[in-house]
Amino acid sequence: MPAWARALLVGSGPLVLHLLVPLADMACGWWAGTAAAATGLGGASGRQQAATANAAPTAPPLGRAVRGIDAEDGAPPTQPPGPDNFWARALPMASILTHMAAVLYALTLVSAAATGGIPPPAAAAAAASAASPAAAVASTATTAAVPALLPLLAFTLAAAGAVAFGAIHELIHSRHPGHLTTMRAFLALFWWSPAAAVHHWHHKVMCTPKDHTCAPRGMTVYAFIPRYVVGSYAKAWALAAEACRRNRKPILSPHNSALVAWTAQLLSLAAISMLLGPTAAAFHAAVCAGMLVYIGALDYTFHYGLVRPPAAQLLQPLPPAGAAAAARDAELAADQATGATAAAAPSPQPPREYAPVTRFNSWSSSYPLENAMTCHGLQHAEHHISAGTSHAWLRATSARNPRLPAPLLLMALAGFVPPLWRAVMDPRADDANSQNLAHLRAAAKAAHATTAARCSPPTPIATPATGRAFAAAAGGSTSALGTDARAAAATGDGGEAASGMEVAGEAGEAERVTEAHVAWALQPAP
Repeated sequence: MPAWARALLVGSGPLVLHLLVPLADMACGWWAGTAAAATGLGGASGRQQAATANAAPTAPPLGRAVRGIDAEDGAPPTQPPGPDNFWARALPMASILTHMAAVLYALTLVSAAATGGIPPPAAAAAAASAASPAAAVASTATTAAVPALLPLLAFTLAAAGAVAFGAIHELIHSRHPGHLTTMRAFLALFWWSPAAAVHHWHHKVMCTPKDHTCAPRGMTVYAFIPRYVVGSYAKAWALAAEACRRNRKPILSPHNSALVAWTAQLLSLAAISMLLGPTAAAFHAAVCAGMLVYIGALDYTFHYGLVRPPAAQLLQPLPPAGAAAAARDAELAADQATGATAAAAPSPQPPREYAPVTRFNSWSSSYPLENAMTCHGLQHAEHHISAGTSHAWLRATSARNPRLPAPLLLMALAGFVPPLWRAVMDPRADDANSQNLAHLRAAAKAAHATTAARCSPPTPIATPATGRAFAAAAGGSTSALGTDARAAAATGDGGEAASGMEVAGEAGEAERVTEAHVAWALQPAP
């Protein structure tokens, strides 16, 4: 094989991810007539497309999506499996095990090439690489022991690991021991164990100044990635230490989950170094570092510029159109300053209360190939509303969800060109935040009108998402306010922004609103 062909094959991971898959996705969108729906919010065309989609709804309301969406009209909806169901996430687990096996096989080949050992025979190499394309690429890179190809191989494996993180994300939301064990083994092997604890925390504080995993408007990807990685490690330690104090256990003990996970990371690297040599260990370190950069670049796009306004802002009238952008920038700067001050020196005063999570707080994508590669992780708005629902039951349920203007794998590259990124995404983020604020105010008004019409006193409901007692209107157990809120809460994952109720929204569409709307309407936070 010529040298250029070998280099092209070994470095084909980023080429496939950032060129071939997006082009195929956009071709599928044009063929299916869905490219217009994927242009996202922002501009008159985006609003016209959303209005057209709302006028002729083709997706079931979100409340039905939580309970099961593939049922025919008139038939009882299919219940999605619970988060402890093994088969609901068996495919993501199998893909993770395959990826780990491919990386370990690549490490053995790198070790053999570094020590001058004889590579496996052709038949054995073909049999070993049949399980994964990554293993076949590794075999091609190291068979001739060409050191110059190792950086390209590390780049390809890092890109593949970032895509595999979509399957890990599924396992993070599982409660089955087999899924959790596979997830922890992957995260320990690739030095990203903080993701397990921090991701659950992210679901509760997303799009607020407290959350370092959400990029505020104007932040570049170069500033975000270090904050994302370092902040995740720091937050994982803080959460583990807090759990030890709460359970009255020593912080420096096996009861500290962060300490145990970090020890497993060091042991995995030491094992690779002892068994395969320092060259394989250095190669693995490069793969892990590249994967973290990739994951950071992808997470940069998922919530960029989207905010949950302070609850007090729901009482204020909408600003004039000309002053909207300036007001948003001022509020964002104030919120960032408040969050930075709180992180540096915690205030004795209670933290600010923010509006609940809505579908306007996440960027989604409906392109089929990248959704298949990420286990429907790009049906992002639906995931944040029903975090415990398995990937196979997630579907786009509203054309008004904020959508990326191009496939995620192209947008992640655009983030490395800040002027281009801001020109494309800032107007869309402003539009989504304006729609979110209008939606929250309408929902709070509807919730207040609903509860005011009832004669019974409010009944407190403990909502684990915030740890506060919220008030929901009492009455018959069959009411949409009480029953649907409890049913939706039961489908959530650890109380992660899943409790909700149904209220009538624009164009007759059933809107999903969390119980915090009712709390704001009835008893403002002290």
